[in-house]
Amino acid sequence: VLAELDDKAEEMLDTIQTLDDEIEPVTVELDDKAEEMLDTIQTLDDEIEPTAEPLMAEPAAEPVIPETRYRVLIPLPADIGQQITTLRKVGEVKHAPPPGIELGITFRTGDLPSVEEALNNWARAHLPLQIEITGIQAEVIGAQQYVAALFVQPQKELKKAQDDLLKTLTPLTIPANDDPPALPVRLIIGERIPPKPFPRVVAQMQQTFDPYIWHAETATLVKIEPDARKWDNVRTFD
Repeated sequence: VLAELDDKAEEMLDTIQTLDDEIEPVTVELDDKAEEMLDTIQTLDDEIEPTAEPLMAEPAAEPVIPETRYRVLIPLPADIGQQITTLRKVGEVKHAPPPGIELGITFRTGDLPSVEEALNNWARAHLPLQIEITGIQAEVIGAQQYVAALFVQPQKELKKAQDDLLKTLTPLTIPANDDPPALPVRLIIGERIPPKPFPRVVAQMQQTFDPYIWHAETATLVKIEPDARKWDNVRTFD
């Protein structure tokens, strides 16, 4: 029996040895495949360029607003316009906008087409308007600020037109100075007339004043360039 067991044990050992001999080449083959895979991965790593850092977008530049200044006027009949021009010469008033009822403020804009479209809609809503010259204003405001103007009516409608104009233009413009809109709405001859000619202006206003009524059917957009001395008409709205 023992001899038989020894023979079986020896047979089993031979079988195990045979299996070991057969398995070893497979192990080597797997090792070769693993090495081949590692070589392939390394090759891919070498070929793939590293991803560049994402470029940070530069902040958008602020839009450049032209230095051109604009105002909106209700123009005058020719004879009244000539009277204002004469009074300004007497008062040594320089660089004033063309004679007219000034609405709103002096402004700048980078979107003139939108401003013109807004003014066109505004004019259709508020014009024509019957206007009457009713009196004279001659006033000293602060140090060395002499104002000469003509009062106009109807103030309620003119004030409403001015308020709507400011509301319409505010999103499209920026103020060109710190001056608030004139109240009450007036026909301005000069807001800073020199002290010496001021009495002559007032005297001539008193001599030539007459109440006057007309139907204002248009508004005019005027402009002046930074180095210019004269305002120019841009467009008329009705």
